[in-house]
Amino acid sequence: MTGEYAEGQLQQLLAEDPRTSEQSIRVSRRDDGFVLAGEVECVERRDVICAVVAEAFPDLHIHCDIGLTRTREPDDVEEL
Repeated sequence: MTGEYAEGQLQQLLAEDPRTSEQSIRVSRRDDGFVLAGEVECVERRDVICAVVAEAFPDLHIHCDIGLTRTREPDDVEEL
């Protein structure tokens, strides 16, 4: 998949695939492929998103730069 519509096709896949239904992941083009960026709640969710994209577009180079959202209270106290 190449061309000006590739980013939109990846976004649509993430939003419409029942395994992901993800609208908060950003897709951007870079010289050697595409970057998926954003945050999700767990490693398993990130892995599913990356796997869905790889399965649908096996010939694309995808860099999965999806971080994890902190879902528990911090262990340390912030000094102000």
